[in-house]
Amino acid sequence: MTHRIAISARTAPEPAEEDVGAAEATAARESAAESASDDTGIGDLDAAADSETAGDAEAAGARTPRRSALRMLLRPSRSVIGVVLIAVVPAGLAAAAITLGLAHRDSDRVGDRDLAVLSAARQEVVNLISPSAKDPTASANRIAADATGQWLAEFRAVKDKFVGAIDESKTDSTGEILGAGIEHHNPDGSTTVLVTAVSKVSNSTGAKDDPRTWRLRVDVVDEAAGYKLSKVEVVP
Repeated sequence: MTHRIAISARTAPEPAEEDVGAAEATAARESAAESASDDTGIGDLDAAADSETAGDAEAAGARTPRRSALRMLLRPSRSVIGVVLIAVVPAGLAAAAITLGLAHRDSDRVGDRDLAVLSAARQEVVNLISPSAKDPTASANRIAADATGQWLAEFRAVKDKFVGAIDESKTDSTGEILGAGIEHHNPDGSTTVLVTAVSKVSNSTGAKDDPRTWRLRVDVVDEAAGYKLSKVEVVP
């Protein structure tokens, strides 16, 4: 029987609808001017991932949200961040808290294995959203060391481009987990975990500790070397 487990997720009050609408309108006007600089070096990451796996339509469909995770790591747009902060953080975290809270209510206790899975997912997501231009190769190696299966294959395909983009954009990011909960246990032995996080991003395009929110769905597998991520998807 599948148990749904959850741990700490903080809630925030929902913003007024007119405030969200105003923020989205402002962001839409700003994003047109910023879009050219936002995608510098990011398109190459997508192209590299596509060329590695051409001809596999099913895999390509699964890769799209995981490439988005890499794109978000490098995207400096402050207008996008503004919309996320105003619209996603209060409403999204409140919804996540309700979902995770219901999952917790349905569970009698958290097993040792589930605690280990959640701990691994939290740390590995922090590593994923915290690249540093001080040593971009080490940042990429940490991500690869935490990966296996589909996620490892995808990241390896763009690893060199990723390192180059982090170095060129002088991106430094520090991640923090806001909440994590087990969504379900899968027949293949993996565990799907929902993670909400925030990172503070600085880069050469003008971002200075700009907050960026993340809602990720990751699959965690237990291997001889420890728990690793086999899938990473951005939750819209």
